[in-house]
Amino acid sequence: MYIPSHFLIQDDETLYQVIDEYGFATLLSQHEGEPTATCI
Repeated sequence: MYIPSHFLIQDDETLYQVIDEYGFATLLSQHEGEPTATCI
C-alpha cells in the first residue's frame, strides 16, 4: 500500500501509540461469495 511521505510514521513507538489512541481497523471477509470490508 502506498503511503505518502507526509503520513508515514517510521518510529514504531509513535505508531503503536496512534493505534492505541485511535483504535481503528478494517476487517476483510466474504459474504455470499462477495468481498466485504467492515470498518471497526
